[in-house]
Amino acid sequence: MPRSRNKPKLKIYFAAPTVTSVERREIFGNVKKILFDLGCELTYDWMEDKTEYSPKELVKKTTTGLLKADLVVAEVTFPSTGVGQQIVLAMDRKIPVIAIHAEWKSGANRFLAGSEGELLRFFRYKQDNLKKILSENFKILYKQRLVKFNFISTPEINSDLDKMSEKMGISKSQLVRLILREWIRRETN
Repeated sequence: MPRSRNKPKLKIYFAAPTVTSVERREIFGNVKKILFDLGCELTYDWMEDKTEYSPKELVKKTTTGLLKADLVVAEVTFPSTGVGQQIVLAMDRKIPVIAIHAEWKSGANRFLAGSEGELLRFFRYKQDNLKKILSENFKILYKQRLVKFNFISTPEINSDLDKMSEKMGISKSQLVRLILREWIRRETN
């Protein structure tokens, strides 16, 4: 995603399983290269950090990097409980996630692919289309990122939002966003 001089770099946390083979190092290295080519800044480059951390220190280091990110790119070609936990943490903190799976490798996670929504996008990629997939989705997700603000309502409105959001199976925040988007669409037409 091209960045102008005035815009800060997009901060990305790159989540992937531990590098245990040459194949993984190559795949993950190619993803990192594309992220740098797109002008992104990694919030924590764990592949280059050779420090031996205790499990607690490692969790703190990776969590801190993740929470500083605008977006998470999760390489999910190889199954990993840790990457799954990082995806859940990001989504819990309302940080959008792009999960990518190498198309030439079998076993794409069906659960993850079925979990797509407002904060999670899942793509199978080839080496020649990954840059395009990431660039296009960075633009979309960056525009859709969530900005927190306070909303004060009456007890009646709050009760109505509770009932309607429960009926629709979404959060009150998602419901308010839907209502506002619809109102803006009607007002601008």
